[in-house]
Amino acid sequence: MVKLTPPQQQAFIGGNADVFTPASGAWGRQGCTMVVLNGLDAEVLGEAMTLAWQNATQAKPAGAKRARRPARPDRPARAARRR
Repeated sequence: MVKLTPPQQQAFIGGNADVFTPASGAWGRQGCTMVVLNGLDAEVLGEAMTLAWQNATQAKPAGAKRARRPARPDRPARAARRR
């Protein structure tokens, strides 16, 4: 499996549909691509792996943090809840 961008995924699938297939579900729609290694040209595999590596190592903007969900006002705080 390699994690590509959706446009990269489509390019690889278009050129090698017998080797590259999107993973099932939302993962596949986001670029996760299954790779069949039998009969795959080493250069094509290397290109896919290099792109996946570059995508994974791209620098995130400074100060970028994962967004937190706001507290739900209709529910009491966790410590105050009773089961």
